[in-house]
Amino acid sequence: MKIGIVSIIKEPWGGSEELWADMAAEALKEGHEVFVSALKCGPPHPKTVNLLKNGAKLFYRRGFVQPGIPFLQRIFRKGLIILANKLQNPFHRLFKERPDVIFYVGTSYSIGEDVLLLKALDKTPAALYINCNLNHDVRGFGGTRYDLIKAAYQRARKVLFVSEGNLEIARRHLCSNIDNAMVIRNPVNLANIGILPFPEEETVNFAMVGILVTDHKGQDLVLGALHQEQWRARKWHLNIYGAGLDEGYLKQLTAFYGLNDRVTFHGKVNDIKEVWKKNSLLLMPSRQEGMPLAVVEAMVCGRPSVLTDVGGHREWVTEGQQGFISPGATVRSMADAMERAWEQRADWKQMGIAANTAAMERYNPVPGKTILKLLLTA
Repeated sequence: MKIGIVSIIKEPWGGSEELWADMAAEALKEGHEVFVSALKCGPPHPKTVNLLKNGAKLFYRRGFVQPGIPFLQRIFRKGLIILANKLQNPFHRLFKERPDVIFYVGTSYSIGEDVLLLKALDKTPAALYINCNLNHDVRGFGGTRYDLIKAAYQRARKVLFVSEGNLEIARRHLCSNIDNAMVIRNPVNLANIGILPFPEEETVNFAMVGILVTDHKGQDLVLGALHQEQWRARKWHLNIYGAGLDEGYLKQLTAFYGLNDRVTFHGKVNDIKEVWKKNSLLLMPSRQEGMPLAVVEAMVCGRPSVLTDVGGHREWVTEGQQGFISPGATVRSMADAMERAWEQRADWKQMGIAANTAAMERYNPVPGKTILKLLLTA
């Protein structure tokens, strides 16, 4: 079988890539052909390189304009892309391979914006599978093409969500049961992690792990909470792991709140065990979410979390058992949840053990094989 994968991510790698990469690795082992269409936004990630070594083919497509360049240059480059796309569909190299299946990896609604992909699909019998990694619990985002989204969902063999919460939001937004939907868990490398010894330092270390994009991960909400008076006399340190477009803003906000001596930016990290050897509590103040791997990894390592009630967070964490839930993605709501957590910090170690148990019960040990089995029925 020929399997085409379309990723819309605007960086070399992210949590959304783990599922398709796991499936692609399984497909290559079984002798199937794998073709990946991705945006050119930096050197390929080591996991991509490994797939290429094992026989996958990577086709970069136009569409990404590096952020931070001067405004006029940005407009000029976008204009060139629009012109080039009119002359030739950016997905032409992928469809030239005549894939039997297209596995689309994006948000719940991004397929409605990928009009050129939909046009290419109209000219092929390839079976479509849509992997929805997140959505936002609001209705009526400007310009969202719900008619195209519903049509794409109806065309798809399966629409795969990473949490029940995302699926329920999509049903409400689209006024549809989405009868071909199913929930699939993202992969977690459990072979190398498990419950780690709980930190015993007097100064409590908090961790925020994820891409530094505040519209998605909401790191600014935690900084706003820690700026409040009650936190000034407490012994704590916040460690921020990750990189992204809002790194500069978050560093400015940290300085503005006078927290430079209590917040450390570590950049991207590859060894999750090193994160959880040091830190006692995960803070995940997301404004929109699917089901972040960072939460599951923290749970597997035996750490409780403070999470906003978005995506699949509540499916994995119960208030007061494996962590704490902030009902809203606001500074006040997140601050209240963090306050509840601080008052119960003597219970964190036991809650971390409960988190590990819950994670081990919920995760899919072979998500790549699960997806591949689905595709082979196309």
